[in-house]
Amino acid sequence: MIDRSYKACIFDLDGTLLDSMGVWRYVDEVFLGKRGLPFTEEYARAVSFMKLNLAADYTVELFGLDEKPEDIIKEWLDLARHEFTYNIQPKPYGVEYIRLLKEKNIPIAVATSSQKELYMPALKRIGIFELFDVIMDSDKIDCGKDKPDIFVKTALALGVKPEECLVFEDTVNGILSAKSAGFVTVGFLDEHQPQYREELIKNADCTAANFKEFYEELAAQACV
Repeated sequence: MIDRSYKACIFDLDGTLLDSMGVWRYVDEVFLGKRGLPFTEEYARAVSFMKLNLAADYTVELFGLDEKPEDIIKEWLDLARHEFTYNIQPKPYGVEYIRLLKEKNIPIAVATSSQKELYMPALKRIGIFELFDVIMDSDKIDCGKDKPDIFVKTALALGVKPEECLVFEDTVNGILSAKSAGFVTVGFLDEHQPQYREELIKNADCTAANFKEFYEELAAQACV
């Protein structure tokens, strides 16, 4: 188990705080299917930690598409926007944990490669958008989560050292890059990504499928 005497928390969104990875798989399958291209786990893994512009460039090059990256991004966003706005739900105990962290005055942040037009409606609908001290998204960082920049920049904005901060993340690349910068990592085992389970267990400081244990431990501290 990890030391839970942390001073701040950084949350990924897709597949971690939000139960949304099924949407992105749906987007990938529909997009590739319209072009007669097969969906593969390798492709899904490659684009899962990229910003949309990088994922679009990668997709054009990989499949030799005669399409503009900006048109691909628009198609992806159109497919995903409705689901985020109306249907996406938080992972179990996610909202309760966020609210309790806020009550305990523990700084909390989002570090996501997603775009604001997607995540903001979802976070507002479930009632936690205004609770975050920092939101670091694809508009504020130039690289994906294969590098630790987004986590380092977020920690600086929170005013904490990496070793004082929990990073909740569902991608192996995100876990590895966060660990390389000294963060304490929690690998989220998303049911839509079982192929990454063993690597997450191997590389993260600990793993979880929801926030129940973290919420209950923090709630118990409040009663001591």
